Amino acid sequence: VSAVALGSTSSAALTADGDLFTWGDISKGRRGRRADDSFPKRVFVGEGISKIASGMGHTLIMTVSGCVFGFGENRFGQCGIGTFRDDVWSPSRVAALDALAVFELCCGWNHSLFLTNLGVYGCGCAKNGRLGTLQDAHWPTPVRLGLPEPDLVLSPVPASLVACVDAH
Repeated sequence: VSAVALGSTSSAALTADGDLFTWGDISKGRRGRRADDSFPKRVFVGEGISKIASGMGHTLIMTVSGCVFGFGENRFGQCGIGTFRDDVWSPSRVAALDALAVFELCCGWNHSLFLTNLGVYGCGCAKNGRLGTLQDAHWPTPVRLGLPEPDLVLSPVPASLVACVDAH
């Protein structure tokens, strides 16, 4: 196992070979599959997986080719798939990120962040400034956050990590 991601009631593990295994609560698609079993079982997306992240009830995965998928609870659009469909039972592509190079991803309670070649993008619940937008709206597709452009004189190193916790 090369990485683990923990949701509030489900878990995911990524192997060194790029295989994803999930287990725990099945409600709202939190395991990325409909099987009603309680042991780790593989989730398929058609290619190897390189990164995983889990929030309260949703999970994001990135494939070795850089495609991002989301599944699980999606009431606020936190899976980034363009809808507010409450449950996403299998990995669904975050098509809004297809033209970008995604380096990192993270999940909060009901929002998600993505570090890309063009800056930080976010989706889901923006309440209380979670996404750094000026509105408390919900965003079903990733939007570029209003972070200042890096000052190449004062800060020559671009951001290299995004992190989410609970409602922040």
